[in-house]
Amino acid sequence: MTRRSLKLNPPYREIEYSDGKKEFWNRLTPRNQIDLSYLVDMNIGDQYVIVYEIDGKILGFMTFLDQGDHLHLDLIERNELIEESSGVGFNLMMLLEIIASIFGYSRITLSSTQENIEYYQRLGYEIIGSSFDNPEYGSLTPMEKRS
Repeated sequence: MTRRSLKLNPPYREIEYSDGKKEFWNRLTPRNQIDLSYLVDMNIGDQYVIVYEIDGKILGFMTFLDQGDHLHLDLIERNELIEESSGVGFNLMMLLEIIASIFGYSRITLSSTQENIEYYQRLGYEIIGSSFDNPEYGSLTPMEKRS
């Protein structure tokens, strides 16, 4: 599958190598040790890394996979070092729905941590399978949203 070109408007853009040097910390950092420099190398092929940037500060990011018939949200996090990052996750979720529509997809999938299931349900996602254990994130529940 050929990587699709994304034409994003600020504050959204694909991650760049210079972002790898910027500070970023979120609630998952202690578990997965993912920082922006790690994410730079993930933005290839069918995997996309989108950042939310204002005034040169990365307020949040999301990573997703183009599965050929739907998008799969991999990670979405806000930068807890920056107070203005509140609400960034919701904005990135709305962008993901727009990207899915542009790609011609009517479905988005994700695997939610237990503490986020209700949040995703409020956004219209439904549980589609049994929870499973993940060594980094604990119990994950598969969910999807159809448009």
